[in-house]
Amino acid sequence: MIIKNTICSCTFILILVLSCGARAEIFISKKLGIILPTVSATVSAGQLKWFPLSVENPSENGLENYEITVTVNSIFPDIDAYVCDEPNLNLMINRQRFSCFGTAKGNETFQIQANRYSPHTHYLVFSNSYSLFTDKDINAHIYVTKQFSDTYREELKASFTGIINDLNDLLKVPDFDISLTPCKRENAFSTISGGHITICSELVFGIVLDGNHGAFASIFLHELGHTLLNLWGLPDYKNERTADEFAVAIMLMDRKNRGESHIYDWVNWFRKHQNIEGEIAAMLTGGQHPLTAQRISAIEQILASRGDFLRRWANVLYPRMTNKALYDIISNPYAGANVDLAESILEARKK
Repeated sequence: MIIKNTICSCTFILILVLSCGARAEIFISKKLGIILPTVSATVSAGQLKWFPLSVENPSENGLENYEITVTVNSIFPDIDAYVCDEPNLNLMINRQRFSCFGTAKGNETFQIQANRYSPHTHYLVFSNSYSLFTDKDINAHIYVTKQFSDTYREELKASFTGIINDLNDLLKVPDFDISLTPCKRENAFSTISGGHITICSELVFGIVLDGNHGAFASIFLHELGHTLLNLWGLPDYKNERTADEFAVAIMLMDRKNRGESHIYDWVNWFRKHQNIEGEIAAMLTGGQHPLTAQRISAIEQILASRGDFLRRWANVLYPRMTNKALYDIISNPYAGANVDLAESILEARKK
């Protein structure tokens, strides 16, 4: 499955981070949320338009729910909106009696709620068939809640567990938990108490839809930065720029330069998802995140002049590395490694 491949695709960078001694409980919610791409279209007078509700690994009947917010822009802002399976869509097209979820002549902005009610492909359907002259511009925001099978959830859990079990020998990491759960928005966050990490399923599925797997590794490492700096008792663990720097430092330690490509994936993800007006409004009401443009600029400055940056983060990370990791740095240094510091820490540990 694509979502599991996304999780596993970042294993190579995450094995830099956690030691085999770390314990992590993995929690996968029974229901996961997915934000599908916004549907924008013009429905001509007298016509129908339909769009497949394509969701990975379709659930059994009744276990896949749709919450759809529709906005109509027109001099007469109304539209028929339905969720239909394929047989009933064909009945509608042929002007026969059909059975679908939805509403007739929904006005301006309205919601429809539906669930998967057959094994066939389901569609979001707009009908402007009653209009003789007026075209309707519509936008639909689609949120899907799915109840996955126990087997699928165990496979997802195994993907995360595989990462944890294979992550070895770099840092001494305290125990923490990871949860994959619906949040109704694309997000990930860590808690102060215990440093537990929550990954919103909407974020993971959104990255799958974007095809940007490198962004997942970067975002996970950002949250891991909050967690580890907190559990290590270091200052600034709440600071978003510090967590960004932690993620960049870990990825730049990858000897095969794959981490750097993930950083660029992350920057591209930032650019695609930035909302300047919304971010400024959040800052004015007490939000802690800097503007996305500021985060992009800071990351690009690091990449342009990384020597001092890596030396500064070596002072934070090397003392918390295992002996094996320090010996690896000495014998096979990554670009910008501080071999002298690694040797001095090992020498001090012998005393």
